[in-house]
Amino acid sequence: MVREARGGDEAVAEMTVNGGCLLCGGDVRLRITAVGARTVCSHCEWIGRPEVKRVKGGLHVNYTPTAES
Repeated sequence: MVREARGGDEAVAEMTVNGGCLLCGGDVRLRITAVGARTVCSHCEWIGRPEVKRVKGGLHVNYTPTAES
């Protein structure tokens, strides 16, 4: 399901990605704004900052690996 809204001058798109959580395989809620994209898993509550690109026929959601030492 995709929901779009406008708050002031900011456009927002929200959708659910079934099985999109990298940690537990749960469904994630994806929210895209002018600032960027954010995801939250409805099962384990993992928060992600994916890169989202529009491709023919849909969206490509990519999580860039990061590490801290």
